[in-house]
Amino acid sequence: MKIKSSVIDKELRATGLIMKIIPWLFFNEPGLRLLSKLSSRRWIKIKRHKIRLTEEWITRKDGSKLRICIFKPLKSKDNVPGILWLHGGGYTLGAPEQAGMMAKRLIETHKCIIVAPDYRLSVKSPYPAGLEDCYEVLLWMKNHAEELGIRENQLMVGGDSAGGGLAAALTLFTRDKGEAAIAFQMPLYPMLDDRMITSSSNDNNAPVW
Repeated sequence: MKIKSSVIDKELRATGLIMKIIPWLFFNEPGLRLLSKLSSRRWIKIKRHKIRLTEEWITRKDGSKLRICIFKPLKSKDNVPGILWLHGGGYTLGAPEQAGMMAKRLIETHKCIIVAPDYRLSVKSPYPAGLEDCYEVLLWMKNHAEELGIRENQLMVGGDSAGGGLAAALTLFTRDKGEAAIAFQMPLYPMLDDRMITSSSNDNNAPVW
């Protein structure tokens, strides 16, 4: 599916050119490792006048530490839904601070608490490392529901792009494990299929995949 510049909005064409250059520079093993390192830095700023962001570290089964971000309304309420939000980034990039904008929208729509894990990225830790991290955090949410102010029986999971794929995988994984229950899943444009066999993905030269 060939994409001509003329079909891209005029205000986005310059950005489109930049987005075409980025894959050429970075979509190789050294480039992905560099992007992964940059994205793991806490460079994403959160405007805290609407929501409160705190940081916690939980211990994995192997004893290593896993960082999580917790987004709460400034005026907290107890017994609200808890949402595990998984960031996007093609499974190779990203950080939990990316959830800030979505957390703000969700909290403004209905009081809730969002937990976003800094799950392991595939460049350094291949599957199932990221999925296992997400599951560890889900169990942590369940076991610390009262402390967090969330309902143990109303745990939700969502994510965008790679996070959406992880949300779907985590829902199935959790069902099979039988140790927790997910009340609702919200995968946004989930990254589910790596085969690149659809007509829209074949020979696609669009600025963004």
